[in-house]
Amino acid sequence: MNDGTAVRFFGRDAMTAPALAQFALRLDVPIMPVHVVRLGPARFRMICDPRLTVARTGDKTADIHAITLAVNQTLERWIRADPFSWLRLHRRRPKSNSRSL
Repeated sequence: MNDGTAVRFFGRDAMTAPALAQFALRLDVPIMPVHVVRLGPARFRMICDPRLTVARTGDKTADIHAITLAVNQTLERWIRADPFSWLRLHRRRPKSNSRSL
């Protein structure tokens, strides 16, 4: 992802889509974090976390950043709890200029 906003994710800035935060602010709706946990073959459990509570300041840019950071922190918590259940499909950090062997 080359666009979006740079927000901390696992201790480093990562390009993150701001659309979720923009919609939540525009429509004045809560954000309800939901994820699915695999229990076994063809068995899953949907887990609904408490809604994200992020203070809204009226500064649109700051509020989008704060909401997006809270979303990334939620994702970090889920991934840390069960890292082998997650698959990353796109690069969220820019390529390093250094070459590794």
